[in-house]
Amino acid sequence: MAHIGSFTDKIVTAYKSGQTIKEIASHLEIGQGSVWRTLQAQGIKSRPHGLRQKTIRMPTDLELVGYIAGLFDADGNVQFRNKHGTSIGCKASIYNTNRDLIEWLEKLIGGNVLWDTKRTERHGWKPMGTWTLYRARDVAAFLKAVEPFIIVKRDATKAALALFDEVFGL
Repeated sequence: MAHIGSFTDKIVTAYKSGQTIKEIASHLEIGQGSVWRTLQAQGIKSRPHGLRQKTIRMPTDLELVGYIAGLFDADGNVQFRNKHGTSIGCKASIYNTNRDLIEWLEKLIGGNVLWDTKRTERHGWKPMGTWTLYRARDVAAFLKAVEPFIIVKRDATKAALALFDEVFGL
């Protein structure tokens, strides 16, 4: 019986981390119907059909995830906006002037990078790089991965994850 429970836990954990039913079924070498029935039996809500699959690749090395969480905790933020009550926009960002660091995040995880050079021209400052995730599923997967390591932004991270769970069932 312990084997069945752990198998169910694997399915639920994978689904809540943003994997699709198809990805879970392929990884566990079972049918998609079995994955779906397991999720239903556990009371897991289905995701909206229009919600895109996650596109980021979070590392599995916990020390590396902890380092990334520290970057987010010190120099990052998560933002939400509600567009007329019909949709929710979100993003998670990390800001830094070290080009190698920002490009490393993009290469390692994915996401988007923008550089603000106007500040350099006006004030003589270093260019500010911004690494950003925009897709709800990506932001949720990122926050779930770094949440155990967050200290300063713990309340904001937990509130964001609760909102994702409420609105998207992620």
